[in-house]
Amino acid sequence: MSKKGQQYQYTIGRIMLTFTFLDDALRVYTEWGSQVDYMGGQLGPLKPIASVLLLVFIVAQTCGSTSLLLNKYANFGAWALLGVVAGQVLLYTNLFDIHFFLRNAAVIGGLCVLVTSDDPYKAKRMLSGLMDTSS
Repeated sequence: MSKKGQQYQYTIGRIMLTFTFLDDALRVYTEWGSQVDYMGGQLGPLKPIASVLLLVFIVAQTCGSTSLLLNKYANFGAWALLGVVAGQVLLYTNLFDIHFFLRNAAVIGGLCVLVTSDDPYKAKRMLSGLMDTSS
């Protein structure tokens, strides 16, 4: 495949990954009351901060996704989204739900690719030095 075709694949992958987070942010916003109640139930005595945490998640998902879509500060955006995934795992306490775990594992894998390199060709050049056995 040509470099231009690979660049299109990389861009499409980035768009699809960010849509996951934009969809979640919109869902939390539209179902605000039930989300606050659910998270408040998970937090127990820390129930009053549920709204603040959900608002932080919405802002991080929106800003992180936007930065990835615009390819501006993409590493910061990817780290923000990784923080959202980690926060959701801890706060929703669904760690042992296999569907939740597999979804998060796939999303984390995609974000790790974005964090390690905002340009797939740069990552390839970095890794090619590791594979060189001619020294």
